[in-house]
Amino acid sequence: MRSRNNYGTTIGPLLFCLIIVWFAVGCSVQERGTQMSSREPNGESHAAEAESANVGHADEDATGSHANHQDHGEEEPDSHEEHDEETEAEHEGHTEDAQEEHTEGMVHLPPERLEGLNISVVPVHAGTVDSTLTMPAEVKLDPDNEAHLVPRVRGIVREVHVGIGDRVEEGDLLAVLDSRELAGAKSGYLAALAMRDLAQTTFAREKGLWEDKISAEQDYLQAKAEYQAAQIQVQTAEQQLHALGLSQSEVDNLPNAKDTTLTRYEIRAPFGATVVQRHITLGETVGEDDEVFFIAKLDPVWVMGRATERDLRRIEEGQKAIVQLDALPEDDFSAEIDYLGSVLDPESRTLNVRVVLPNPDTRLRAGLFGRMLVFVDEHAHEETILVPNEALQRTETGAIVYRALEEGEFQAVPVSVLHTSDTLTEVQGELSEGDRIAAGDIFVLKSEAGKESMGGGHSH
Repeated sequence: MRSRNNYGTTIGPLLFCLIIVWFAVGCSVQERGTQMSSREPNGESHAAEAESANVGHADEDATGSHANHQDHGEEEPDSHEEHDEETEAEHEGHTEDAQEEHTEGMVHLPPERLEGLNISVVPVHAGTVDSTLTMPAEVKLDPDNEAHLVPRVRGIVREVHVGIGDRVEEGDLLAVLDSRELAGAKSGYLAALAMRDLAQTTFAREKGLWEDKISAEQDYLQAKAEYQAAQIQVQTAEQQLHALGLSQSEVDNLPNAKDTTLTRYEIRAPFGATVVQRHITLGETVGEDDEVFFIAKLDPVWVMGRATERDLRRIEEGQKAIVQLDALPEDDFSAEIDYLGSVLDPESRTLNVRVVLPNPDTRLRAGLFGRMLVFVDEHAHEETILVPNEALQRTETGAIVYRALEEGEFQAVPVSVLHTSDTLTEVQGELSEGDRIAAGDIFVLKSEAGKESMGGGHSH
C-alpha cells in the first residue's frame, strides 16, 4: 500500500509540469504569428515608398543614355504587337480564301488519279422525263452497202492482193484463182466461135450455089440451119462466161488471150468499200459456197433501236433522237428517226426504230451497244434539264451534279430533282443544255470535296 501511494505521489507532479510546458509553447507560437501579421502592412508601405522613390529618380534622370534605353524598351513591345496583327490578318486572309474555294465547290483530281476511275464526261439536254423514251440500240452496217464475195468457180488460190482494213475501189483486183472449170468454159466459148465461123462460111457458099442454080435448095437450107445453131452456141457459151464473172471486154479479148490465162479467175471489188473480213489464203482450194471476202462501206451507219409495244403509239418518223454509246460515253449523236419497222419481233415483242448517222472517221463500229433517246414531245423545256442517273449525287443538303470545267477540274452544282426514270433524272438548277457533267464514280468527287473542306486547302 505504501509503495502504491508513493507511485501516485510521483506521477502527479510530472503531469503538472508537462501541462505548463505545453501551454508556454502555444503562447509563444501565437505571439510570433501576431508579429508577422503586424509587419505585412509596414512592408507594403515600405515597398510603395521605394517604388515612388525609384520613379522620382527616373524622372530626374530622364535625359541621357538611361532615357534612350528606356525608350528602346518601350518600342519593342509595339513592334511585336504589329507583327502579331500582320500574322493574324494574313491567316484570316488565307482562311477567307479557303472558305471561298470550298464555297465554290471546286474539286481537282490529278490526271493519274482520274485515269484509274470510271468517270466519264457527258453532255446534258433540255427536256422532261415524260417527253423522252429510252430504248436499247445497236450500231449496224447498211446492208445496201455491203457485199459477201464468193468465187463463182472452184479453184486454187494463186494470188491475194488485199487484207483486212484495206480500202478498195470499184474494179480493184482482190485475188486470183486457178480454175479448171473456168478453163473448160473458156474453151467451150472458143470452140463455139470456131464452129460459128465454119458454119458461116458454109452458109455463104451454099447460098451462092443455090442462087446460081447449081446446088439444091435443101443444101442451102441445111447450111443456114447449121449457121444459126452455131450462133446460138456462141451466145450460150458467152452467157456462161458472164455468169462466171467475166466482163464483156474480157470475153471479147478471149480469142487473143494466151493459153495460160484460160484457168485464171479474178475476184474484183464490185464497189468502193473497206475489206472487213478475209477468209482466203494462198494455196487453199475454195468453191462456190465459200465466202472469201466481206467488204462494206462504213459511212454512213445504221443505229437500230428496239421499241416496246406500249411505246409504239408515241413514236413516229421524223422525231428527234439522240444516240449514246457505251464505248463513247462522252459523245451524243443527234439524228432523226427515218424508219419504223413493219413487223414486231415475235420473241422480244419489239419493233425496229432506225436512225442513220454519218461516220466519216469510222468511230462508229458495227456491233456497238448503247441507248437511243427519242423526244416524243416537241414543246420546249428550257427550264428543266435531263441528266443521267449515274451523274446525280445525294448530299445532306440535297442533290448535286459535278460540272466539268477543265481537265481534272469539276464544280459542284446544286440541283432540284423533279422526276426520275430508269436512266434519266429531270432536274432544275444552274445548268444549261450542252453543259458537260461527270457521270460514273462521282462518289470519289464527293469524297475529295469533303477532304478539302476538312483541311485539304490552305494550312499553317
